[in-house]
Amino acid sequence: MKLRLILLVCCALFAGPGCSDDDPVNNESDNSSIRISGSLKFNKDITIPSNARLIVAWSVSADNPDYVYVYGEGSISIPESSFTISFDEAPPEIALNEGNLGVGTVLLMTKESYQQGAQILPGDGLRPNEILGTISGKALIYISGNPESVEFRDWARDFNSGFSIGKGVEQQSGFDTFTPDANNDLELTIDNDLSAFWFPNWT
Repeated sequence: MKLRLILLVCCALFAGPGCSDDDPVNNESDNSSIRISGSLKFNKDITIPSNARLIVAWSVSADNPDYVYVYGEGSISIPESSFTISFDEAPPEIALNEGNLGVGTVLLMTKESYQQGAQILPGDGLRPNEILGTISGKALIYISGNPESVEFRDWARDFNSGFSIGKGVEQQSGFDTFTPDANNDLELTIDNDLSAFWFPNWT
């Protein structure tokens, strides 16, 4: 099912979770920190409530059961129609698949209890209408150590160690993949309908 990540986010999160480089990343540098920023894209005339928060939800499916770990918060500016998220430290090991691959989805949400460090298991929490936005089709990728050592997903070896941006590539069979993408021209799509977003089915 192509909305597998939606299901993970709905089951684990809901049921019941710049400074730009014009060139895609390569394997010759260590991106130990990252700042991403971009514009807000309103699909509808939606008023963002005052309790909305911008978080990063890291999906972990190498363990059983699958879970989502909240690590990273950002800010949005309605007057400037912009958003920003910064990381100065690596995600904790609990946010990584097999200790070396992190895939983080940016979510604009209204569930105040989903704070930094929350581990969201299937059956916890959020209703679908508590998600208001995401960077559709893209994710934050984090590689701990040498990318060549990542075994959980082959595509991860195309990324640098450290943080980078991944663009989803839809596959006709099997799981979707990510490819390195430039950290610019990012859009946070705002909508109250989950079908407006594409979450690559990478796991």
